[in-house]
Order: sequence, then C-alpha cells, then structure tokens
Amino acid sequence: MQTLSDRYIDTGCLLDAPNVSFSNHVFPTPDLAAMEHYGPMMPHLRDACPPLELFQKYKEFSSSTLIKPLNCTISKQQAGALRDRARSRSSMPLSIQDCLTAWVLDALGRAGGERLTKITNAASYRNVSAPFISPTECGNLIYIVPTETIDASDSFVAVAQKIRASLIAAREPKFIEEYMSVASHYMIKAAQKNAQFFWGGEQGVLSVNSHLSLDWNSAHFGSGPGHSRFFTTGTSKYYLRVFNANTDSTIFLSFGVPEDILQAFS
Repeated sequence: MQTLSDRYIDTGCLLDAPNVSFSNHVFPTPDLAAMEHYGPMMPHLRDACPPLELFQKYKEFSSSTLIKPLNCTISKQQAGALRDRARSRSSMPLSIQDCLTAWVLDALGRAGGERLTKITNAASYRNVSAPFISPTECGNLIYIVPTETIDASDSFVAVAQKIRASLIAAREPKFIEEYMSVASHYMIKAAQKNAQFFWGGEQGVLSVNSHLSLDWNSAHFGSGPGHSRFFTTGTSKYYLRVFNANTDSTIFLSFGVPEDILQAFS
C-alpha cells in the first residue's frame, strides 16, 4: 500500500508500477522432526477441517460466551514512559509493543477472566536477511510466533521479556525456513482436501496483531499529508490489535473480552 501510494503525485497519476516481485519461494518438504516441533505452534493450520465442521466450530465458539469490544487509547508519551520503566528493569531491549502487550495481559488478569498462559504475535519476516527472502515479494510474509508459557508468577517485565525473546528467536533464518516449511505443508494439505482454517482463537491465548510500526495515514495517494484516515472493524475474544490512531500522538488498542469481565475495565 505504501509503495503504491508513493508512486502517485499531486495530480493522482501513476508514475511507475510498484517495484514488487510475484515469484514466491517454494519451501522444502518438512521432515518428521520439524513437523513435531513446529506443528503445535500453528494449530490454526494443523487442525484444518471441512467447511461444515468449521461452521460448527465457529457456532460453538460464538455461543459459548458473549464477546464485547473493548477499545482504548494511550498517548505515545505514556507508552514511551511505560517502555522506559520496563527497560530500566530488563536485561534485554524491549519495544513499546512488548510492553503494551504485557500491560494488556496484566489488566486482563486483574479483571478476573480466564488465566492466559501464552501470547502469540503475528510477525513479519520480510526484512530478515536470508537467501530465500525477498523484501519486494508481493504478499504478506507473516507467521504466528508463540511465546513460551506465561507463568502466574511472571512480572510485567518478565512477560515483556518473554515476548521479545520469542520474536528474536523467530527471526533466525533457520527458524523461519523450518516454520514456513511446516506451514506450507499444512496449507497445501488443506487445499488438497478442501479444508479450511479455524481463526476463532485458542484457549488461554492472547493473540496479538500489531500495526504499530506502520503509518497507514501516510498512504495518502497524492492527496497530501493529513488527508487520509485509517479504519478497521471486527472483534474476537482476546485478539489484540494495535494501531497508530488518526491523531499523531495516540495509540489505539482494540480487543474482545467476555461480557462478564467488561465492567472491570470501566
């Protein structure tokens, strides 16, 4: 989107086609050891099922408890202060997003809901240096990265460190190639069987999809800075999404919580 927007001038004329590649890398067939190691990290792909069974899964998931959207904002100055405080107690560098996720997990625990024991992050490997990765490849070069188990005794900083450690490990080329080989195997298998993936979420997991590193409002297609706005919809249980808000100094967080704990956040 950003690349395409950058090709427009004030008159809105397209100067050049985006400099992207449409040739995708074919990952090798995974061996049994890789399947056993990485398979549990991707139940959304591993447990693909026929459409009718998938419909029933979503029906059961949506009827088990009423999910309400919870939207909130935090100033970038406050988020920076939160990160700086965590960094002062940490043995490794932490990002604002690491700390925001740990903050949300702590808030959910205090609200009295089910105990969440794992965090997953939708992460991009586009900018990792490896022979099989092209930064200009068209499509989403993403994978779902899980943390190790979050213990009840873990502090706010310990949770943020587990998030950061999982992402550092997942950016190793060997991890990416083996993970994506297994993911590709499951996706091809699902296509062959006409099976579909369940994205309803996992029990005890906080799923994170952060766009904090992206400035969607800068994709203005020649209309000029300050003339574009970003909007999105959708709510799922314990699915945290984070964006730069349409005001420069604010971060927007959105996630779904069971109705019975919503009052704790008011």
